[in-house]
Amino acid sequence: MKYQLSHKALYLFVVVLLFSVLQGRLVCAQSDTLVVLNYLDSGDVYEYSNPDQAIQWYLKASHHIRQKASDYTKLNTKEKIKMLRLYALSNRYIGVVYRRIGKNKEALYFNKMSLRYEKVVGNERGISMCMNNIGLIYFGFGDYENALDCYQVSEKYNNKLSDSALISGTYTNIGQLHEAQKEFDKALEYYMKSLAIKETIGDTIGKSIAFLNIGNVSYLKENYTDAEEYYVKALELFNLLGDIQGVSMIYTNLSFLETNKGNNEKALDYLTKAYEIDLKINDITGIVVDLSNISNVLEKNKQYLAARDTLIKAEQMALTARLPVHLKQLTIQLSDIYKLLGDKDKALEYFEKHSLYKDSLYSVEKSKRLAEMEVLHETEKKQLQIENLTKEQVISDLEIERQNLRLKWLIIIIVIIVLALSGFVILMIRLHKINKARKLANIELSNRNDEIVQKNSEILAQRDEIDHQKAEIEKLYSEVTDSIIYAKRIQMAILPSSEMLTKAFPAHFVFYRPKDIVGGDFYYAQSLGDFELIAVADCTGHGVPGGFMSMMGMAFLREIVNEQTIADPAAILNHLRQKIIDSLQQTAIINVGSTQSYADIKVKDGMDMGIVSLNRKTNQLMFSGANIPCVVGKKGECDNGKRLIELKGSRMPVSVYVNMKNFDNQTYNVAEGDCIYLFTDGFADQFGGQLSKKFGRARLYEILNQICVLDIVNQKNRLEKDFISWKLQTQQTDDVTVVGWKV
Repeated sequence: MKYQLSHKALYLFVVVLLFSVLQGRLVCAQSDTLVVLNYLDSGDVYEYSNPDQAIQWYLKASHHIRQKASDYTKLNTKEKIKMLRLYALSNRYIGVVYRRIGKNKEALYFNKMSLRYEKVVGNERGISMCMNNIGLIYFGFGDYENALDCYQVSEKYNNKLSDSALISGTYTNIGQLHEAQKEFDKALEYYMKSLAIKETIGDTIGKSIAFLNIGNVSYLKENYTDAEEYYVKALELFNLLGDIQGVSMIYTNLSFLETNKGNNEKALDYLTKAYEIDLKINDITGIVVDLSNISNVLEKNKQYLAARDTLIKAEQMALTARLPVHLKQLTIQLSDIYKLLGDKDKALEYFEKHSLYKDSLYSVEKSKRLAEMEVLHETEKKQLQIENLTKEQVISDLEIERQNLRLKWLIIIIVIIVLALSGFVILMIRLHKINKARKLANIELSNRNDEIVQKNSEILAQRDEIDHQKAEIEKLYSEVTDSIIYAKRIQMAILPSSEMLTKAFPAHFVFYRPKDIVGGDFYYAQSLGDFELIAVADCTGHGVPGGFMSMMGMAFLREIVNEQTIADPAAILNHLRQKIIDSLQQTAIINVGSTQSYADIKVKDGMDMGIVSLNRKTNQLMFSGANIPCVVGKKGECDNGKRLIELKGSRMPVSVYVNMKNFDNQTYNVAEGDCIYLFTDGFADQFGGQLSKKFGRARLYEILNQICVLDIVNQKNRLEKDFISWKLQTQQTDDVTVVGWKV
């Protein structure tokens, strides 16, 4: 009986001991879970009001889980999965906030980190959300192909989960992607799918956004009736929801519709309503934009003084709020208004302010990109460290899992043995084994710590090497830029001076704007007896290659005219073409009228050129062109109200060509007061406008037809204004040269 009692007591002791151990592990896991959830909740509080503070709280949650990783090896599989889900969730939250504040590279890193762990635990909803976020980031980068792939993966998981809200959100994102690529029909299709789901699940906020998106696409498709219909529907919902910012946005969009219809007064009424709302909620940026839009309508109504006063008010608010992007737009608007009011000094003053803001924004953007590169460098370094630690942790987890399995079986064996035999001896043996395992684990841990220290040293060495290479690249970039700027000075020095052009052509203008620091366009003028020669050329390429070609073309042109005293444009082009063929070794079987061996020529570079020879005594104009026309603007109207006469050039360049022929001359008798224009294709090929299309030669001819009766100064001003207003924020497409003079 005494023997049996001792065994029962020992059995009870073992059971209590096991229960205490398991309870301790569970309490530890629950405590860590509460800490992490508290950090995440704190981050949620600051998510919109203070994004940087929110990120710090989310990072605390992530770091807490990583620091406690070794303790979690004792947890069961369910608790481990729970902690891994929290780790994935904290990283996704960090990525979401980074994307919201425009730091897309950091956002991409943390969302990919989250995706990795969501896949480990098999959380399909988490995978869907991560893929959707990554798609939004690629969309921000302009990488539409990868963005669409991510959205489609997210859509697949959403359909599998039958989550209507997530499916609708993905449809909206895909629609925005197609809208950005100007695939408006596809965008409309996905917005309609999203709207149908929002209506089914009764999501009023989602419906208002869907109506707004459909209205925007309809507007871009110039389907103004549908656009107005959906804007009105969105307006009703925004009013119902009390979203006054959304109401203000709809009023602005409706004003654009009325402007396109020519209803300026109604447009002005909508903009006034938007302005009053933004004023009420003290949205300074919205107020500045509203005043800018109102001034545009006033300008169209020819209320120039009211437009000016409105813009000055907007400028003062933008200065107070430090809004450089809006100040850049406001200053160019004020410059245009003062031009219309005839105040050239003020127009020039605001144009110079516009240039300063433009340069300032460029410097800020450049600094921002350098900062992003540094952040990306640090992020990649941290990612490398974490990946190394993660690989080691996975190995450790597998080993510890196997050890835990052995321990479980040992516990079962101990309990059975205790019921049958004396458990004290076996308990001592078990304790001995545990101590031995701990010693081995400590040795293994020490070895791994040594490996981590070594890898950290390697990472630091790699960072130093990258910093050194970065400094070398920056130095090389500075030296190359200085050389190109000096080359520009040389190029500008060999172009005809203003005094020389004024002597030959008293009433003239030159609109010359290279795409890069040096350009491939050039112009030339020379007096030769009774003849005045003027030429405009567009060399192959632009930038440095174009600059080399322009220097060579200018040198050959001077040599032909001055040394051979040739005033015949066609003869000049024929001589110039031969010199270019010889200099660039464009040698195959090249003869005038031959089409043989053109494919064998590796260097086909050359230039397009137009040359005018004007006889000062007879006012007879002789023109020959290589892919460049000459346009004569008559001081009186021609047929159908058109004042322009176009003399077309030959359809071949000044270089080797598949079907070379001799250039020929065209003559035309000009009258006093007529204007003559030569220009390259850079002006007409410039992309811009609301639809980002080419300016086009037809539009350029329409402008020349309007301005040829103006004085030379106003002609140049009009060309500059139209070019700038068309280009806006679009990058310049090519070098631009327009030369005009009045007979």
